[in-house]
Amino acid sequence: QAIIAVLQLIPDDFIDINDVIDSQLDALLGRVGLDAVLQSIQTELCSRIPGANDAFQAPLDARDVTVTASMSGGTIQQTRDAIIYTCPSDPDPSGPGTIDLDISFALCGSASAAATAAIPCEATQNVVVTIGDNGPANDDIFEASVDGQVVVTMNAPTRSISGSIELAPGTYTLRMRGLAAPDGIGTYFVRVSGATLAGPGGCGSSCTQASGTDLSAGQVFSWTLTVPGSGN
Repeated sequence: QAIIAVLQLIPDDFIDINDVIDSQLDALLGRVGLDAVLQSIQTELCSRIPGANDAFQAPLDARDVTVTASMSGGTIQQTRDAIIYTCPSDPDPSGPGTIDLDISFALCGSASAAATAAIPCEATQNVVVTIGDNGPANDDIFEASVDGQVVVTMNAPTRSISGSIELAPGTYTLRMRGLAAPDGIGTYFVRVSGATLAGPGGCGSSCTQASGTDLSAGQVFSWTLTVPGSGN
């Protein structure tokens, strides 16, 4: 991603960038920081430009890149090897859903490169996920995750336990995993607020709660979780 970001900043007619990358590929593959990637590419670029001054041969890192945001409220953090943008804590829900970051830096002290990156920044919704054992015997254990992020885990058989996650408008995958079902009958329920589900357990195309008796240990059931808003 760092290499792609750098390439997007270099004007198409500035130099044969493919040739530069080919010559630097072995070096780049062994480098993980943005500072190292920037320096490798810039050093090679400067060595190929007749009359380029030596200013850009000095150590270079991500702090040398100028970054401005199109909307106030967010934060920009620049370290040696990263540029981190944090969206405003309470974006305008009626806004465009993205914030433009204008990025620029000097090339070999003799030219300027610039690009704009659109960063998704939509207002989030607090989604609560509740799971539990709803069978005659309280003996089953489950876990629920959203797009791989665990939201709630039962450490012991429980009738009801909840967890929450902040999600932007859009669709996600909610997975419920059976961790234990001593009798081989995993009686479960899953309920959400702030979103809707579509999938098994009597849910169909849209519901807020699903349940069943067949989520035994090692099995995983999945639902499409939809957070309403402009992202849909």
